[in-house]
Amino acid sequence: MQTGLELFTLRSHNGTVHGIVFSPDGSRLVGGDDGGMVTFWNPTTGQELFSFRASAAGVISLAFSPDGRRVATASDDRTVRIWDASDRK
Repeated sequence: MQTGLELFTLRSHNGTVHGIVFSPDGSRLVGGDDGGMVTFWNPTTGQELFSFRASAAGVISLAFSPDGRRVATASDDRTVRIWDASDRK
């Protein structure tokens, strides 16, 4: 098996991605961009699961809670926000 092969290219909604992290169980990948959007993807298929605006300023960092139920975002507007990370259907 070869390693180092690109599997997907995932795009943000509003520009530069400043942070990206896998959920603790590896089932989701979440990224934040400089337009203030947070996007969740399926890392196996590359499919976007959902996204939302986290801030009018850019999202510069994010992290999952250890149980994967919440995501914290840090933004250029000097705020840290906690979000429900459950699937939106």
